Amino acid sequence: IDPRIPEVQVRFVEVENGHVGVVRIPKSWQGLHLVKHNDSYRFYSRTSKGKYILDVDEIRNGFVASQEGYERLKRFRYDRLAKIVANNGPVVLEEGPKAVLHVLPLTSSVPTIEFDLSPVQEGLKFPPTFGGATGWGNEHNYDGFVKGVRLATEETYNYVQYFRNGTVEEVMGRLHRVEGKVLPGGWLEDACIRSLKNSMAVIKQLGVTPPILI
Repeated sequence: IDPRIPEVQVRFVEVENGHVGVVRIPKSWQGLHLVKHNDSYRFYSRTSKGKYILDVDEIRNGFVASQEGYERLKRFRYDRLAKIVANNGPVVLEEGPKAVLHVLPLTSSVPTIEFDLSPVQEGLKFPPTFGGATGWGNEHNYDGFVKGVRLATEETYNYVQYFRNGTVEEVMGRLHRVEGKVLPGGWLEDACIRSLKNSMAVIKQLGVTPPILI
């Protein structure tokens, strides 16, 4: 099989007259897979009547469909960035530069996939990493569930949005820790790594499976 399919599981179950092999093949997000045997190279599919060899049009459509998922993720990110720049996101943000981290499972490109967000709604086990440890606000919204750092005013400078499709969006403001237009590179890098670890722990608990784009 080319490319290889990750996480294929094989188990042999003992029965009365021997063993039965059970092969579990997860959904592949890499599009079509080529079967290579000796000097034969073919693409196969399966229907209720059994397997069959794909023709030229089916192969072309298969590659186009596999690319559509990535394009949907790109459009999602561009749309979210535009909302953040326009301050039209889930919360009203302070003015100033921001860092945005998106954790995008490939499964999120499938419109019918949704996850139960109750693990992130219970208490403050998964607060935004970028903002420290106090002053969190929590609320439901159209996209899922959002946690943010509230100020004395109505504005927020950090938030993390958990989407029902498994996507996580974290926005960090207040990047200027010193006078002038200087980015604290080391601190920002550490904050992004902590945020990513936190997000991965969340989506694992939600039951989201890889691959995941960062």
